Amino acid sequence: YGAILIQCFVRCRNSRNEMRRLRCRANDLDLVASERDVLRIEAGRIRRELEEIQRQQQTDAERNEVLLAKVRAEHKEDRQRTLTFTELETDAKQRKVEADNEMKLVKEEAIR
Repeated sequence: YGAILIQCFVRCRNSRNEMRRLRCRANDLDLVASERDVLRIEAGRIRRELEEIQRQQQTDAERNEVLLAKVRAEHKEDRQRTLTFTELETDAKQRKVEADNEMKLVKEEAIR
């Protein structure tokens, strides 16, 4: 009968030790689960921020394309105006040279 009591005592002590170990393990698992939940929430927040940044970048890229198209169109108009102005200047200089040549001819004929 004493041997049975000793075996029960040993088994009881072993069971208590195993219960303590299992409680510690359960507490560790609870902490891991809590950290996992926090990380999931943070990952969702970061994902939403990233999506917002990507939307903003897309909007900025579209806006920049529109502005670039406007600048190119204005540059083309300015270049055309410059070419037209240069042509007018050249024409005016050529007419002046022609008028000067005519005046020289008229003067030469008047001298004769």
